[in-house]
Amino acid sequence: MHTNTYVYCSLQGPCFVNVMYMSSSTAAMYLRPAMKQFGNRLNVLTNALVTRIAFDKLQATGIEYFSNGQTKRAVATREVI
Repeated sequence: MHTNTYVYCSLQGPCFVNVMYMSSSTAAMYLRPAMKQFGNRLNVLTNALVTRIAFDKLQATGIEYFSNGQTKRAVATREVI
């Protein structure tokens, strides 16, 4: 979450960017707003490792992941990001 950004440039040298910011986590900036927007249409798993992306020709259709000692699959109904 950037609060103030200062850019210093000269015509004959490099530009420098000085950013004064408050630190924030990826979850706070991206994941929580998405969870709020999509509600129960978005499932978030923690401590899971994606091991494979499933394709139908050139289109991704789902994922295979490892969680709690088991390999599981999730199939997308719309899109895989």
